[in-house]
Amino acid sequence: MDLDKEKKDVDINWKINQNSINRDFKFENFKQSLDFMNQVGEFCEKINHHPNWYNSYNVVKIELTTHDIGGLSSLDFKLAKKIDLIYNSFGK
Repeated sequence: MDLDKEKKDVDINWKINQNSINRDFKFENFKQSLDFMNQVGEFCEKINHHPNWYNSYNVVKIELTTHDIGGLSSLDFKLAKKIDLIYNSFGK
């Protein structure tokens, strides 16, 4: 698993830490942020990999980490890329 390559492949808005990657997503309103979370949640269920996240009105803060290993794995980067695709579908 080449995490260095995967780190380069994620959007620059993801902040990469030693054990997690984080990004904030802003929407026009609460309904959009909730729709986004529901779409992301459906994908998370498919791959059985779930984010730590927080929603405050129109902002969704997401932290990705692989709890089983206590740090980052390729699943985190796969999920980050999918989250970006979903976010971009909102016209961002």
